[in-house]
Amino acid sequence: TILPLIITLFILPNLPDNLIMHFNLAGEADRIGNKNELIILPLINILLGILLPILPNKNPSASFFNKYSVEFTLVLINIICYIMLFIPYKNINNKSIFFNFDLINVFWTSLCLLLVLIGNYLPKIRSNSIIGIRTKWTLSNHDTWYKTHKFSGKLFVICGIVFAPVCFFTSSK
Repeated sequence: TILPLIITLFILPNLPDNLIMHFNLAGEADRIGNKNELIILPLINILLGILLPILPNKNPSASFFNKYSVEFTLVLINIICYIMLFIPYKNINNKSIFFNFDLINVFWTSLCLLLVLIGNYLPKIRSNSIIGIRTKWTLSNHDTWYKTHKFSGKLFVICGIVFAPVCFFTSSK
């Protein structure tokens, strides 16, 4: 969790004062900010690294989180690291180091792979009020919860596998 802060502090002096901080779905810049804003994400990363293993213990009904807190912590920290590295890299040069693939394609592809990961966990989630597909019907009946999450897990995995190559090889321009 500290490595992204070290990397950010290392590259910060080499960046211009104003950076593009947000991109729309087409990969076009829609917000410019100060380069010092980049420090916020590594600090959030460190905070998550500290809080995510502790918070599930404060809620006794969160047995799923107690069982999978390490996995959730790693997934969230990796997502934040990816976003953190995307902003400076996109500002330094508008091309990707991945064999001239557009970085926005890599981003959407990794989101598809995240769908596959989530889809594998959905059927394993027990009924709870924190995570999952929480509707009045799924929370009131164990069988409904199980069938909903089993179907949704398969759907997430299929969509992630189908759309990952599409996102990777389709031009975003």
